[in-house]
Amino acid sequence: PADGDLLLAQDSKAMVSIVYAAGHTKSKSAAADLSNYLKRITGADFNVFADDQTIPGGSRILVGPTKQTFALGVEKLDGYPESERYIIRRIGDDLILYGNDDGNYTCTQYAVTRFLEEAGCGWFAEDALWEIVPEDATLAVKDWDQTFAPLFATRQISWDNKAILRRWYLGGDQHTFGHTLWYGSGGLVHLNEYEQHPEWFAMIDGEHKPPTGWWQYCYTNEEFIATVAQRIVDRFNKSPNLTTFSVSANDGWDEGWCNCETCLSKGSRSDQMLFFANSVAEIVCQTHPDKTINFLAYHATFLPPETDIKAHPNVEVMFCMETNPFTDPTLDYVVHQGYNGMIKVEYSQSWQDNVNQWMEQTDLKGSSIWCWLCISTGSSVWMGAPWIQGNTVTRTFALYQEMGVSRIFADPGSERLDIRWPLIYVYARSMWDDVPDAEAVIYDSCKKLYGEAA
Repeated sequence: PADGDLLLAQDSKAMVSIVYAAGHTKSKSAAADLSNYLKRITGADFNVFADDQTIPGGSRILVGPTKQTFALGVEKLDGYPESERYIIRRIGDDLILYGNDDGNYTCTQYAVTRFLEEAGCGWFAEDALWEIVPEDATLAVKDWDQTFAPLFATRQISWDNKAILRRWYLGGDQHTFGHTLWYGSGGLVHLNEYEQHPEWFAMIDGEHKPPTGWWQYCYTNEEFIATVAQRIVDRFNKSPNLTTFSVSANDGWDEGWCNCETCLSKGSRSDQMLFFANSVAEIVCQTHPDKTINFLAYHATFLPPETDIKAHPNVEVMFCMETNPFTDPTLDYVVHQGYNGMIKVEYSQSWQDNVNQWMEQTDLKGSSIWCWLCISTGSSVWMGAPWIQGNTVTRTFALYQEMGVSRIFADPGSERLDIRWPLIYVYARSMWDDVPDAEAVIYDSCKKLYGEAA
């Protein structure tokens, strides 16, 4: 330690107390996590106190919204949504690790994780082999005053290991993604409802067919629209942290869509889905004007609407990268040149130009992104091969910022985290931090994992 540094541990002896906000569950959990890792790093036992206990004199690490934090003049960090942030700040002999924990946020834990990363820790895959905890009997902090805020309001990767993902600053505003209109136990309108309401399902060859194989709903049926809207209102009532609900069409590309006169009169599949989302949003916003309705633009809904339909202010479109994880959308080329007979789409412009047309033509206010990272889905030979996306990621995320994207969902499918962590880790970090150089992020991680072999 240099003169003026705040000494946290010396020769495996704790030199500070850890203080958390009494009655604040997220603060208490973050303080326990900090105490655990500081002991593993330094070998020292750190005393942990609630802020309403008698705390011995000397230096402190203040975790969360403690009384002592506010007594030092630190501003309160609160509000949900759209106010996610945390601070790491040294004030004299105190180190403050504090973030907004309102609603779905866990920013105090993010502050602790960032501090531990700066101390040399790292988390890169499921088991202990991929967890890096340095050993330093003496640990000190220089002057430090930073505020951290995410680039995107919602950051999600569909991976089973939630502990690793929390270390990667994922989370944000709570949001449903993909096919939550029908999919699984959490779906809104189940397939067995066909028996009572066949008119809710697509009409094909003059009759409403039962949902088998590739199928869709009748997205213009007024009763169906009202039912979906009311059930979404119920979800928002039960889950106040939820900010957006997805009403995306079922998979199936161009198959199974409704051929009733009303649906056909709306125009293309994109026109039909935008009409449906608008209709649902109009009902939902009467009781929840701050919530939004979202749907996927991909395959049958990839191209912009054919009519002059405009998006409701509470409707958001999630644009997919058309199942191609290798595509660099900042380059001006057509993703799939010409006509694709499988999904019956004529690709005539770049992905970025297509999205721009979607947004400008429909006056779309909100947009989000679905990233496909399922490299081995198309060919299983890639399952065991490392793949590093490199600075394609940094260019892509810079474009997303320019587009005003608010939410990102990345789907790695069944990829192995121990093989794919460089790709997925850079995606995760780019959702929070302004990463100018993906290769530098990977190299810093490799230094923790492999030392001089980095």
